[in-house]
Amino acid sequence: MFQRKTSYKEVVEELQWISDRISTQVRSISLGLIIISWGLIIGQPQIAGTLTTNLKKNLLIIGVLALVTMFFDFLQYFFGYLTTDRLLNKMDLEKLDNDYCDYTTATYKLRAFFFWSKQILILVACVWFLVVIISFCIRAVLNSSN
Repeated sequence: MFQRKTSYKEVVEELQWISDRISTQVRSISLGLIIISWGLIIGQPQIAGTLTTNLKKNLLIIGVLALVTMFFDFLQYFFGYLTTDRLLNKMDLEKLDNDYCDYTTATYKLRAFFFWSKQILILVACVWFLVVIISFCIRAVLNSSN
């Protein structure tokens, strides 16, 4: 097994990089779901009419889930900023070169809550979207063969 000793600083930097990548993917997927859902809802009848008629409620819910996911993404960064700003202010006031991040503060807990919540929400929205579209396609194929 390949192993490499890693410093605490490297682990934190890697975690920050991964968190940023996950957030970028969440935003991209959320925007995609919003665009697809909204496009199908307001699309031309001859293009998306049957799909929209049958799936409008589901598409609206999926779009709302994607919007809430994006808002949770914002809240994660907002509470992360508050947590970091509080630590920086403490370090400035006490003239410290380094200090401990307090993982028990409400702002840190809210940051973590919104990070995980947005992952769950986008997963639910994507699975819901796939189930709705795939089941619609299966029904359409079965109905056309009759």
